[in-house]
Amino acid sequence: MPPRVRVEWTGTAEDDLLLVIAKIAEENPVAAEDLLHEIREKAQGLSENPKLYAISQRAKQYRQLTVRANFLVYYRVITEDAPVLAKIMAVVHARQRWPQ
Repeated sequence: MPPRVRVEWTGTAEDDLLLVIAKIAEENPVAAEDLLHEIREKAQGLSENPKLYAISQRAKQYRQLTVRANFLVYYRVITEDAPVLAKIMAVVHARQRWPQ
């Protein structure tokens, strides 16, 4: 079994996630909490298979994990040949222009 890959969030990605969750929580705190757990769980799943998601068509230097069709998690796999780190770079709503 290959070694697990470390999953690391950048400060910007953490801020992005908290902003998305806060906005949803204004209308529906339960949905916001559910989404937060779902995004974190899927991102943590990268430790098992960091190349599971395709390279983004929008931002070709990143891979793109899509959650509920509306939320995009962009990440980089450090050392593609022998992954050791999946670095979460951003969390955005699908309608949001990113990168800018």
